[in-house]
Amino acid sequence: DQANADAADQYHKRALAAADDSDLGRAREQLQLALGHVPDHPDAAAALASLRLPIAQQPASYRQGQADRAKLAWDDALANYRQAVITDPQFLPARAAIEPTLDAAARDMLDRGAQALMDSRFDDAENHTLRTLDYRPKHPELQPALARIDLARGEQALAQDLPGAARVWFIQAHDHVHGHAHGKAEHANAAQRRDYATQLIRNRHRLDLQLTAHGEDTPALAAALADIVQDKLSRHRP
Repeated sequence: DQANADAADQYHKRALAAADDSDLGRAREQLQLALGHVPDHPDAAAALASLRLPIAQQPASYRQGQADRAKLAWDDALANYRQAVITDPQFLPARAAIEPTLDAAARDMLDRGAQALMDSRFDDAENHTLRTLDYRPKHPELQPALARIDLARGEQALAQDLPGAARVWFIQAHDHVHGHAHGKAEHANAAQRRDYATQLIRNRHRLDLQLTAHGEDTPALAAALADIVQDKLSRHRP
């Protein structure tokens, strides 16, 4: 009897873990194995029953979470799913909804950032993209997306004839994807544009400066000074 009880408990724990991984098929299999050892195991029976509950009998917080997710209200949806799990840990649909919602929320933030970038709304693009950190901090597309925003800012600075400011943005873009497996294209582009902006500064002001990405204490100061020099030259001021 004790061996059967221990086995049922283990299968039930595996079922909960499977539900947390959004694999309700595997969760159902584990629950059936648990009930094979202890047919009246209360938690396993409740968990298995949760997979067959009509919508009207599902927890209110879970139903509200579903409505929130349909409206792309990710934070509210996640809060309601988690409340449903707290209220009834054996309600597997709520457990299974959390991971996909995190994925969908991260994808939505990245897409919103990409759209804002296409519209040259750089601050909005960065704000949306950074919200990915709330859902998937290690998302493989996060740092490359931030690098693309800074590359665009750098190109805008070049178009405004501000190579010093452009260089700062290109350095920041380079740092976002330095050593990042998914940002090789952005890394190469940032390095190339950084070197181009550096050469513009040297040629324009005939400055013998050692402008390197990491070799100075204050590279931003060097870039800012270069822009000040450029402004004064254009105004014929000393």
